[in-house]
Amino acid sequence: MTESQPVEKYKGQKWIEGHDADGNWTVTIPEIPSKFLDFLVDPDPNKGSEASWARAHGVNVNRLPMWKKKLPFRREWEKRLADLNISPGRIQDVVDAMWQNAARGDVRSAQLYLQYIDKLSPTKVVFVDKGVAELSDDELQARLAAFGKPKLVNE
Repeated sequence: MTESQPVEKYKGQKWIEGHDADGNWTVTIPEIPSKFLDFLVDPDPNKGSEASWARAHGVNVNRLPMWKKKLPFRREWEKRLADLNISPGRIQDVVDAMWQNAARGDVRSAQLYLQYIDKLSPTKVVFVDKGVAELSDDELQARLAAFGKPKLVNE
């Protein structure tokens, strides 16, 4: 065994696919690939490289791209990133940064902040128009008159 080719501790762990109690299709990702997912979504910029993570966890570095290509892995990765990105704490950090920039005179930040708090939201006026079949005779006559059409005579 060389340092670049560690013994893979995760071998023998299976990616379990099947239906849960509710009949939904599920995939259980083994512990070590799941820890790699934790590493991938960790926002810490000083977390180290993928290669250093692989060495620390006894995983061959060539295994990581294989995991990333697996559809269940990618789906879980996307789900975890979505959960992280919509967390209230992260959103509030961005809002706080916008406010601080706006308070220093950054017009674009001020505009975005005011839109976020719904004080400068563009408003849209929506007109709901009845279909011709839903118009009364008088409403239909009024519309035709507006277009310069002759009045219809009821027989």
